[in-house]
Amino acid sequence: MLAGFPSVAQQWIGSSTIVGTLNRNGEIGLYPNNIARITLGDGYNSMNFLQGYLGFNWARNGGTPGNEWTYTGDGANNGAALVWSDVGGNLYFSTKASNNGTSGSSSDNFIKNSAFMSVKANGKVVIGNPAQDYNISTPGSYKLYVEGGILTEHLRVAIRSTSDWQDQVFEPSYRLMPLGQLKRYIGVHHHLPGIPSAQEVVTQGLDVAEGQSKLLQKLEELTLYLLQQQDYLLQQQDEIEALKRKIGYKKPE
Repeated sequence: MLAGFPSVAQQWIGSSTIVGTLNRNGEIGLYPNNIARITLGDGYNSMNFLQGYLGFNWARNGGTPGNEWTYTGDGANNGAALVWSDVGGNLYFSTKASNNGTSGSSSDNFIKNSAFMSVKANGKVVIGNPAQDYNISTPGSYKLYVEGGILTEHLRVAIRSTSDWQDQVFEPSYRLMPLGQLKRYIGVHHHLPGIPSAQEVVTQGLDVAEGQSKLLQKLEELTLYLLQQQDYLLQQQDEIEALKRKIGYKKPE
């Protein structure tokens, strides 16, 4: 450190109004006394899990335990947001809703528990309850976990090939399970063949594309069963008409 180097250096050109600061600890701030302030800094030395952060009206001042972070109010609002990374290479997004217009402070734990979204080091994204965020792991190759579900106006699911759809049900080579065998299967398993059980859905979830394909398969199989029944009914009607002619049956007047 050069002798006489000030702890805070203000802007080098422009007016004398301080809109940005560079602190000795490396923290960079813009509009430090304004709700619009933006801060770059680190917190590793005293916040073990945090490497660096980008704060929007949130800055770490390393104050007393429980008051390590400060935010500014403008008389009407005091909301804040933070993007920060941990030593494991995970990226987190924390937010604080505005509750009044006064300035105040937050704790390290509040920052952790306000992380409503994270991008894991393996590229997977978690959105949901921050208290569970550190323990959630999206299984297999899934890239996104959203707690509580998603509300959307439109959803389009892509399939890889035609083999992932169920048009093969109408192919002549498709083997339709006899109704008697189907009845026995349902009696034992309490669900349709090829459809996951309730317990499987609870433990493994439900693939939307695969689920739609399976439902289509069962609908098409049901159509084939109905067509079979139609053939049986027509055959029985022909046999009845043949018996009527044989016995000389005449329809009553």
